[in-house]
Amino acid sequence: MMVLENVSKIYRIGTFGGKRLKAVDDVSFEID
Repeated sequence: MMVLENVSKIYRIGTFGGKRLKAVDDVSFEID
């Protein structure tokens, strides 16, 4: 599980085959 909060970076999630998730400031989301 990965939890990201208040970030403004592009993350590469290997679990999803290298898809990129772009998170903006003041956004919180959780990946199970």
